Amino acid sequence: MNNIGIDVDSVNLVCRIRRNGKDFPQMIFTNNAAGHQKLIRWATRRRKPARVCMEATGVYSLPLALALDNAPNIEVMVVNPKAIKNFATASMQRGKTDSMDAATILSFLERMPFQPWHAPATELLELQHICRRIVQLNAEVSRERNRHLAALRVGPHGRIVANDTSVNMKHLQRRIDLLEQAALDLINNAPVLADKLATITSATGIARKTGPRILAELLVLPHDMLAPQWVAHAGLDPKPHQSGTSTNRPGRISKAGNRYLRDALYFPALVASRRDPNVKAYYEKLIERGKKPKQALVAVMRKLLLAIWAMLSNDKAWDGNKFYKLARSASEHLTRLGISLCSCASSVVTAGELPDPIETVKPSIVGIGTYLATRRQPIRLLGTGFAIAGGEYVATNHHVVPTSFDSEHKERLVILVGHGRDGERRDRDCPRDCVSDHDFKYPVRGEQSWEQRWTNRKSEP
Repeated sequence: MNNIGIDVDSVNLVCRIRRNGKDFPQMIFTNNAAGHQKLIRWATRRRKPARVCMEATGVYSLPLALALDNAPNIEVMVVNPKAIKNFATASMQRGKTDSMDAATILSFLERMPFQPWHAPATELLELQHICRRIVQLNAEVSRERNRHLAALRVGPHGRIVANDTSVNMKHLQRRIDLLEQAALDLINNAPVLADKLATITSATGIARKTGPRILAELLVLPHDMLAPQWVAHAGLDPKPHQSGTSTNRPGRISKAGNRYLRDALYFPALVASRRDPNVKAYYEKLIERGKKPKQALVAVMRKLLLAIWAMLSNDKAWDGNKFYKLARSASEHLTRLGISLCSCASSVVTAGELPDPIETVKPSIVGIGTYLATRRQPIRLLGTGFAIAGGEYVATNHHVVPTSFDSEHKERLVILVGHGRDGERRDRDCPRDCVSDHDFKYPVRGEQSWEQRWTNRKSEP
């Protein structure tokens, strides 16, 4: 087995080879098609298999990686340059030359797990180049628009420049329209890509402009990548910064990933947070928890990317309830329970048709506790109860409600609703006048207990 490390630049390919633990003199090849073929013949000399490691350097390394992937008896690994840099730092490498970089890449190949790289389909690479060119032209349109506005501000003196920038903006927009149509034609000519585009465009906010951009960045990735790896690839993974007890900065996204994918997800997340009811509810929930609008939008981008991974992996259309399930109010649950019970009492049904009382009643369960802001754990859970009477009352065991509070430090009774991190607390005044009826406590208004008033209400026409 020949292990080869290659340092790639715009002109040359500096190669270091090691066979059976023995180093051989380095070789330098020209970074063009002819040089790639010479390198392949040299690497597989005497028909020995070879493993090649190289950095991802964009347009300089891609043609070589494609040539090596198509060559027989050669496996290629394309590594993030940041990983090579950190490996060299950990190896205490003090200098930097092309030869030293090639030796470092060779050591990385032998010491780290080998992850083979396989070339994406030709139409995917073409689609990616088209979509990235659209991004570049959109940036140029923004710059020309700023120049156009600046020329208009100076009045008659900027008349010629304003006309020139206006003409250029129209020209750039025509080129953008042609490229967008070319991307759609490329997708429509490939049935697999057309099906995947139809799948992701079923989500609110993703359409003919952003859909191809998202596909172009995602479908070139290895098929065995998991959803969290997609998130990390987009640079949307959280980056904690904590050390001991003195350093605990707020978490931020790493941004150590594909900026084109992150940029393509922004507007779909923005539109979905305003137009899709499930995404909007999730966004508003984050705002209620104290997140800033931009933080909440980034969270929507991350969750949207996870949803796209699930949609493409399972070939399923958008389902907003799987993104974020809308919570029913207590009155809706009580009404649903009443309708189910009435339907059971009014007709004879089989056991399989009976409603599941656990699933029906479960959403009405709430937590009961006390809240004290100065306590180490501000919320102290005391027990659980049920929301009844349209959510106006909570029924619980008699021993759950405390008999006294720390009024000096403003301790108060709270009701806990929701699930996990999406839960919230709601302050409630503890009734002073209560009637003990077995294990329940009912608030009393006037001379009638809650139970009597509820019975009277049901008997009213």
